[in-house]
Amino acid sequence: NESMLVDCVNDLGADKLTALLAALLDFHAIAVSAGVTDAERIFSTLLDLLPPSSRPEFSFSTGLKYSPRRQYRCLCISDDRVEQRRLTRQSGIPRAAQ
Repeated sequence: NESMLVDCVNDLGADKLTALLAALLDFHAIAVSAGVTDAERIFSTLLDLLPPSSRPEFSFSTGLKYSPRRQYRCLCISDDRVEQRRLTRQSGIPRAAQ
């Protein structure tokens, strides 16, 4: 969706959106610190930027906390620094702040 892409670029900036896309492609999973609505919009935009054939490989969650049993590629996490450090320690997932 072109308007969603334009909104994301306006809100995040092209550099940050590009960095998120690069991180998504370079790492097994990423975590984004954003509200649920913002995370849904960001993840939707990122998925739109991927080739259609590779999109099924990129699962995401905007509301569930990290669990090793749920292997999401894109996670939305709260602004709670304790939760962010725990996620990084337990999973090795790099955190991308919004």
